[in-house]
Amino acid sequence: MPMWNTSPSTSAGWVLSRPKHMSDIQHLIDALVAFRDERDWAQFHDSKNLAAAIGIEAGELNELFLWKTIKESEGVAFNHRRNARLA
Repeated sequence: MPMWNTSPSTSAGWVLSRPKHMSDIQHLIDALVAFRDERDWAQFHDSKNLAAAIGIEAGELNELFLWKTIKESEGVAFNHRRNARLA
């Protein structure tokens, strides 16, 4: 059973299902490599660029919580998903 569903009928094109066995991890790796290769992103996947990308993405995530109280931060994920659907 494939880990990724690439049929056009899915909203995002890529749907991840939970691995049932450790061997499913190889299917996940294969799907990620195929996703990368379809976009010709391998040229950017070196240590420097991947480390920078992780830092940038983490910063964007942290920005959602910046200057919020604990109570306010509890609604961030819900509001972010809702806003993404409205966009």
